[in-house]
Amino acid sequence: MRHYKATFTQGLKHGIPTALGYFVVSFTFGMMASLGGMSVYHATLISMTSITSAGQFAGINIMFDSGTYLELVLSMLVINSRYMLMSTAMSQKITLHMARWKKNAYVYLYNR
Repeated sequence: MRHYKATFTQGLKHGIPTALGYFVVSFTFGMMASLGGMSVYHATLISMTSITSAGQFAGINIMFDSGTYLELVLSMLVINSRYMLMSTAMSQKITLHMARWKKNAYVYLYNR
């Protein structure tokens, strides 16, 4: 049991720089959304449904500039295409015997 606790604690320590980076980005996104007049509910919904912070920032800029849905969808597809490519490459390396949808779910969650 001690080994697991030590490993978990080590993982928390190693994750601090990444967590701080995400905190700064999320704080900045919240400020931009708030200054643009977006509600907390809508900003949270965007954060929960967007894969990348680059997509979040591009999306709210398009929204604030009264862009079209087509512009929004195309920019999200281009920005997030790298994750689609990474997921495809990674799914070929998984050797676990599981259904394709489970592999895709695993790869999607791993890339987040």
